[in-house]
Amino acid sequence: MMGNNVVVVSCDAHHLPHGIMLPLHGHTEHSDQVKEQLEASEPLKKQLWKQTVECKIENQKNVLMKLGNYYEPMIEYQRNVKSGDVTNMEGIAAQHYWKYLITLDFLRQRFGDSPNHFF
Repeated sequence: MMGNNVVVVSCDAHHLPHGIMLPLHGHTEHSDQVKEQLEASEPLKKQLWKQTVECKIENQKNVLMKLGNYYEPMIEYQRNVKSGDVTNMEGIAAQHYWKYLITLDFLRQRFGDSPNHFF
């Protein structure tokens, strides 16, 4: 990862930054970016989380749609994401996604055929 200029941030049990690993051959932008992220305002963090959840739901919707599965509620879940996801649309969408992604007869087998090794 260091060869690709990846910054690794480790977090504690409360998901707060605990440590950081930077590539030695990197440049000052890494530390500047990390500093900006750590000092970001709470409203900005909540808006960024909203965008993350919206994208996640969009991708889940696209998977269900591509498979021909029941995806329509995902449109509304995505539309209803609030700043900071205070209404837990991520969780509601995930529940729908997994319910319609996997059939009732699905049985996970560690060394089975696809999609077993993906779940």
